[in-house]
Amino acid sequence: MGYYSSGVRVNISTTRPYLTPDDFKGDKVRMTPRAISARTNSKWNVTPVNITFTDIYSALERGTIDGAQSYLYVIAPYKHNEVAKHVVNTTIGQSLIPVMMNARVWKSLTDKEREVFLELEPLFSEKMTKAGLEEAEQSIQLLQNHPRYPVEYYTLNEAQRAAWEQDMAPAIEEYINDIAKRNPAAHELHERLMTHIAEVEREVQEHGYPWQRKQSLEASE
Repeated sequence: MGYYSSGVRVNISTTRPYLTPDDFKGDKVRMTPRAISARTNSKWNVTPVNITFTDIYSALERGTIDGAQSYLYVIAPYKHNEVAKHVVNTTIGQSLIPVMMNARVWKSLTDKEREVFLELEPLFSEKMTKAGLEEAEQSIQLLQNHPRYPVEYYTLNEAQRAAWEQDMAPAIEEYINDIAKRNPAAHELHERLMTHIAEVEREVQEHGYPWQRKQSLEASE
């Protein structure tokens, strides 16, 4: 029916900002499965620690871990800024959350009812994208200007982002190959997704987001 993003992953840490994989410097970090694969393939100097999300706060506080890969919007609600000093927005990796309907239910709908869902899908995607970007900006402002526990917030330059992308690429390919064992269409689907993402990025860079274009059009009328 549609999908939305859980937001871009960030690196949080107590020691130093993880701007590139070289910045791990032997730290103990809660990592995603793909990052653990990249660590093995690219020989990152980091020790992965397997803890649950709910244990991140206490682990950072006690020094059981020095950092964690997380999501921007969950840092303040879970008070991770109380124990982490640095937040790096890598703009690499995110979870796309699909919104699905049971096939039996879909088939039970009338043609007119299905048409309504299909017509609303672009609007749903646009509204969820706008809400996600607004939430991200609010999270950044809160973390930087927190009255008691502000953090240092970083974004990557092109060279730093390229370092992550280069090391993550083999791990992503390994993941797709594994999925392809169960679904032969995995490579094609991934290629289509990445092509679509690149097209959207170019469109946004050249023309802005859909709601921004609407505002510009309305202002010019």
